[in-house]
Amino acid sequence: MNQTPLPVTVISGFTGTGKSALLDALLANDTGKRIGVVAFGSPEIPDEARDLPNGCRRVTLADHSLETIERAIVALADARRFDALVIESPAMLDPMDIAE
Repeated sequence: MNQTPLPVTVISGFTGTGKSALLDALLANDTGKRIGVVAFGSPEIPDEARDLPNGCRRVTLADHSLETIERAIVALADARRFDALVIESPAMLDPMDIAE
């Protein structure tokens, strides 16, 4: 079974550098590209997966552990409906750990 690899991008940076604004802009695209995004919220707010009208999906996680992030990435990839995945690296994690 030949399958095109799914591009995955990990973005990181300090608080206030525009990571969330970038994710919002990517999710608002009208180019026909379906993007799956893993973002991070407050630990007090439960996890949320939201499908957008343009075929994109935003998964917001309260738990910032590598295991939870990995499960979210695998679930998006297994759906086989996205053209790309973008993962926002939480400030306390090394983006290379997520990339690996």
